[in-house]
Amino acid sequence: MILQSAPFPVLDLTIDGEALEPLFLPAFAGSVLRGAYGAALRRIACMTGRKACDGCPLQQTCPYPVLFEPAPLTLDCVGVERRVSNGSPPYVILPPKGGALILKKGQFFTFGMRLFGSGIERLPFVVQSWRQALARGLGPMRGRARLTGVWAVAPQADAPVALYDCDTGTLGAVLPENPVLTDGEAETTTQTKVTLDFRTPLRLQVKGRPLRPADITPRRLVGDVVRRVRILTAQCGTPAAQANVRDWPVETWLGEADGIRSDQALRWQDWRRYSRRQDQAMILGGVVGQMVWQEIPASVLSLLRLATRIHVGKETVFGFGEVSLA
Repeated sequence: MILQSAPFPVLDLTIDGEALEPLFLPAFAGSVLRGAYGAALRRIACMTGRKACDGCPLQQTCPYPVLFEPAPLTLDCVGVERRVSNGSPPYVILPPKGGALILKKGQFFTFGMRLFGSGIERLPFVVQSWRQALARGLGPMRGRARLTGVWAVAPQADAPVALYDCDTGTLGAVLPENPVLTDGEAETTTQTKVTLDFRTPLRLQVKGRPLRPADITPRRLVGDVVRRVRILTAQCGTPAAQANVRDWPVETWLGEADGIRSDQALRWQDWRRYSRRQDQAMILGGVVGQMVWQEIPASVLSLLRLATRIHVGKETVFGFGEVSLA
């Protein structure tokens, strides 16, 4: 079985801002951006003022838990139900590239966000949350900024499509994208060689323990991609897509992954972030670098292409687990 397209819509956003005062973003700003976005979304969406969503009478209709803290769910995998302790928020943040940013008043900056399914359906909440987050300040200096543009980016389009009018604060409509993962009938054979480039830390875990470079194998990676797709499909996919995912030949794919020859040049990279909620500095880490896979079945290659869209592993909301193929 070869995946022809993603089982849920995917939409790439480019978000532009202008610093209204000195503003600092650290070298990997995914945590800073995610924290500001979540706080703004809660201010906009929450009607009760509760500290936690559990037990809230509006939990089923409020956009905040859907967009930021999905409830636990049960996956039905070929008749076997498995409890997942936490859902996966329907987005990944794509922080600015090129290291830390030190901006003066009037300077512009850009970052990205990729939305899945239910995130696209609630796009007005997403855009207004970014508008408020930038206005209230980002980073340790709490530098205020102005949202100047939100753009939809489609690979097949000639140019990005403007979604947000910064003068009026209005939002335009956009159709979601379902990424094509293969070339259809032309892509049915094994590919000789593919290089996987992990651009941001890949954090795979087994029983709560992060895997080190020597533990990363094709089987582990393919299994994690499948698990993440199943969770996102359960939250973001249509009933037909959810039924289709339940019937995926996962054991066949894992067996095919075992036959892949893999060479790697991976290293562990620690990353420090500050948790405003826990009021303490935290150190997270993951694997970065490259893996070269040889003799890759077309079915596994289609899974890898989906992984380039949704990221892989833990902490993907910060931008972790970004992988490209060459």
